[in-house]
Amino acid sequence: MNFPRRRQPQLTVATVAPSEHRTTEPVLRELIHRYGTVTRWEASVWKYVINGAKHVSPLIELHGDLDETVKSVKTFCLRVRREEGAGEYRSIVGVIISAKPDLDMAVNLEPTAFGLVQTMITVGRMPFISVSMESPRYGRAYITSISLDTERPEELKVKQEPLSTLDG
Repeated sequence: MNFPRRRQPQLTVATVAPSEHRTTEPVLRELIHRYGTVTRWEASVWKYVINGAKHVSPLIELHGDLDETVKSVKTFCLRVRREEGAGEYRSIVGVIISAKPDLDMAVNLEPTAFGLVQTMITVGRMPFISVSMESPRYGRAYITSISLDTERPEELKVKQEPLSTLDG
């Protein structure tokens, strides 16, 4: 008995060069902006060797509270490192590593900016932060800008009305 042969489906494989579907810059999602107040800080120094070259990496951890929640989280931990060399991407300044239990952020700063942050916290002027970032997805996101100030940003300052005098 001869059975008819089943026709095999034809498989075609599309080949795409890596440069055609990847860009050098990450594609950013919608950005959100939050303000925060630093309540405490910690510092450490990490020394290591890569390919025979010695590196020293100081780290400052700033802990505090955000004025508005991000994915139901109101506390943050911002890790600030001194940058060595150029960053990988020009459009981002840092990353959100995880969103729970704290909003865990990491930012690399140039040596002069890192020194200024170090000075602000050691003289007791706890900085306020202002951060623009993507809304975290699966606990991760890019930070596009960050500002560390010794005074609360203008948008949040409570404008005091002059006291009215009673005529009497």
